[in-house]
Amino acid sequence: MAPRITRFVVFAMHRTGSSLITGTLNAHPDAIVHGELFSRNTAHHLRPPFRDLADLTERDRDPVGFVRTVLDWAPGGELWRGAKHFHYQNPEAGDWMLAEDGICKIVLERENRLAMWASQRLAEATKTWNVAPGADLADLRARTVAFRPKLFRAFATKIDAVYAHYRSAAQGRVLNVRYCGLVPDGLSEIAAFLGLPEPLPPLAREKLHGSDIVARFHEEDRARVRATLAEMGREDWAVEEA
Repeated sequence: MAPRITRFVVFAMHRTGSSLITGTLNAHPDAIVHGELFSRNTAHHLRPPFRDLADLTERDRDPVGFVRTVLDWAPGGELWRGAKHFHYQNPEAGDWMLAEDGICKIVLERENRLAMWASQRLAEATKTWNVAPGADLADLRARTVAFRPKLFRAFATKIDAVYAHYRSAAQGRVLNVRYCGLVPDGLSEIAAFLGLPEPLPPLAREKLHGSDIVARFHEEDRARVRATLAEMGREDWAVEEA
């Protein structure tokens, strides 16, 4: 009997957490796991040597065919083959993956939309998305960004809609995972869901910013942040322990 091949995709809308999942799983000797399939930064997201062999014209003209190619490619005969996907990068391919019974879906959600938005804005402002463990983060954590209530509300509405779509469109085997609690329980749950023969310790990571989410914004904006959260009934988003 031929060994069973497991194909899976991590659906998310933020890099924090999703990269931890794909990086940890990719370290398993029986797995090959790519990053964002439709990111233009192929050097970072497509694993070698596939990144040098990939036909990126196929990705543009036949996104579903490209996904099939990626999830069929296993240079060492790896039985676990995966990647991650952000819906906006290619909705056509995303909808096909969500509906495809032969693909296991891991839906990672960071429920704290303020933390998502602040992290995204800080990463764009500092050009820093991750750092090596043990790095001095004092200067990075001193950086703050402006708060714009209308922009934040629009962002939260958009993210809510994407996750509603993930939940309604996902067919077959689906695992929903929360960002808070990802380490260690969430990763262990993912390994069990995929049927990996043994759990892996998570990759070392360094949280870029502290748990006080309001403190990520300019001091003169913080009262406005708290007022907006109160209006939304989400005062709990002021802090994120993860």
